[in-house]
Amino acid sequence: MANIHTFSSMKASNNNRGQARDYTSLNMSPSSSGSTQEGSDSIFSVGVPDGEGGYQKVHILHCLFPGFKVKSFVFWISMFQIALFILTCIFGWMTPDPNNLDGKKQPTSPLDDASADEPQDDQAFNCVLYKFGAKYTPSVLTYYHIHRLLLPVFLHANVGHVFFNMLSQWFYGFHLEEVYSTKKFIILYFASAVGGNLLSTIQNTDNISVGASSALFGIFAFQVAYLYENYDNLGPRKNVQIFIIAMMLLTNVGGASQTQKIDNSAHLGGFIVGILIAAIIIGRNSAESKFAKYSTKAMALLAAYFVITSIVLATMKSEGEYYSRGCSKAWTIW
Repeated sequence: MANIHTFSSMKASNNNRGQARDYTSLNMSPSSSGSTQEGSDSIFSVGVPDGEGGYQKVHILHCLFPGFKVKSFVFWISMFQIALFILTCIFGWMTPDPNNLDGKKQPTSPLDDASADEPQDDQAFNCVLYKFGAKYTPSVLTYYHIHRLLLPVFLHANVGHVFFNMLSQWFYGFHLEEVYSTKKFIILYFASAVGGNLLSTIQNTDNISVGASSALFGIFAFQVAYLYENYDNLGPRKNVQIFIIAMMLLTNVGGASQTQKIDNSAHLGGFIVGILIAAIIIGRNSAESKFAKYSTKAMALLAAYFVITSIVLATMKSEGEYYSRGCSKAWTIW
């Protein structure tokens, strides 16, 4: 989830769901010990050790993104997010700077109070993101824009933002959707998004925020729970998975101390919701699950999280609706 400065400053088999799957065995066809499988033999296939002295042909997309499948929620929501990013860029190019509509700075602009030592964002593009549903606390409080707790998951601030979010989403999302079903993954994805944006709305009242990372941190949390549940049964890449997740978490936490453009509140909220949903789904998947005894407690905690954050949000007072005023003229002028 990226903050945009204000004008003022989740085996696609129908059985054995949730059981461990070796990341190195995403083969296109079964392999025999000591042999080399042709499987999907093309320039897009690579040989992967099968753990029995042989090799198997695996499509490169399955190596990069385990469980990759076009007919999946992860693939199509990613395509929609990319398309929407392109659309918002087009609208951004067509929208004039709200502070320079008449060739001079608007005297009523909230930018008048902006910090002089911080570079300002592209305010025209910010207006577009706001109009498309970016998270902005004053609008939620003043105009009851509840949709702003969900829509930011579809929006992104720049090319790097959408690229790295989609990369992370593909890296972990396909596998979890394949193992635990599309329905459960959708619940994880959107519940984490809303849960993250709820906490962000409470904590970051002066910034607009966009991005899929609140949902992604829910996916990260679920992946952590999956690795914990299946650690003894996973293949040799399990330690790499742990390292990558740890680095992602540390990078985001560390980066937040250097810039206000990383919305750690959204990340934290998404992670909390994700780990609770993981405890529920994995715990209810098998009576022998490590999470089985925590499943009911996780349901209670998840409900409590949404109730408490909603109550806190409902009791907050708005301190000004800058974007509604500042962007209205810029949005309608063309």
